[in-house]
Amino acid sequence: MATFQTVEELLDFAMQLEEQDHAFYRQCADKLTGQPAAAVFEELAQDEDCHFNTLEDIKQQRRKLDIPNKKTTRKLQHYMLEEDLARIPDDSENDADWIFRLAIAKEKMAFQLYTDLMNETSHKEMAQTLRGLAQQETEHKIILEQQYKIHCRQ
Repeated sequence: MATFQTVEELLDFAMQLEEQDHAFYRQCADKLTGQPAAAVFEELAQDEDCHFNTLEDIKQQRRKLDIPNKKTTRKLQHYMLEEDLARIPDDSENDADWIFRLAIAKEKMAFQLYTDLMNETSHKEMAQTLRGLAQQETEHKIILEQQYKIHCRQ
């Protein structure tokens, strides 16, 4: 499995995930149109855009402050979804269940990624920003778990 060589590569990967998650949450909102959960996914999509912009700011700040591109040994597999969640269900009956389970898994993974990035930086302000992102991902996970109980466990 691939290993990230630098913190910059890890940041690029995080930005790519935020873009993918934005698209995923927009698709979820569309799939659940007319249901209360659709608004939750719309809001999450907007949050992912904000996360992308925050990561872009961090990259620019690193360059401006001339922070060395520290070596890392983080492995890509640490940020990959479990195989059963990555596949699309065959029947629409399980769509909502799968959507919520996948979204919750994505938020757990994002939390881990931001926690790891936070631990890779010695710059106090960047670490605080990354800690904030990790906390937001935890909040997203909690919201999704609550919605899952309402939407899928009726």
